[in-house]
Amino acid sequence: MARQMIVPLRKSLVFILALVLCASALDARKEKKPKPPTQDDITEGCITISHIYSHSLSILSGVGAPQPGLEGIAFNACDGPVDVFLTIAYLGRGVQFNSGIVHQTVAPQANWQFYHEANLNGLDRGRMKLAKIIKVQAFQK
Repeated sequence: MARQMIVPLRKSLVFILALVLCASALDARKEKKPKPPTQDDITEGCITISHIYSHSLSILSGVGAPQPGLEGIAFNACDGPVDVFLTIAYLGRGVQFNSGIVHQTVAPQANWQFYHEANLNGLDRGRMKLAKIIKVQAFQK
C-alpha cells in the first residue's frame, strides 16, 4: 500500500518541477526594462553628465555585479579640451558620510565613460546605499 502511494507522489513532484522550470524559462524570455538612472543629467557649461548610476554593495559585487561606486558618461560639447572634476558623495540612510573626486581631461566633442569605485573601508562599503554627484567643475585648457 505504501509503495502505491509513493509512485503517484513521485509523478506529482516531477510534474510540479517541470511546471516550475517551464515558468522560469518563460520568465527569462520576457524583456526586462532597463533601470532608470539614479540621478538626473547634470549640465555645467558645455559639459553634460548623463547615464548616472549608483551601485551599492551586493552579494555579487566584484563577481557579476559592479563594486560599490558610481558610473556615468561625461560629454564635452566645448570647442577645446576640458578638465572635468566630479565630486561624489557617499550616502547611507540619506546622510553623507564621505566623498571622493574623479577627474579626466575630455577632448572636444568626445565622451568620457567613467566608473568611480568608492574608496571606502569594509564597514562603510556596506553602509553606502547611494553615490551621488554633488559638484561638477569644468576648466577649459
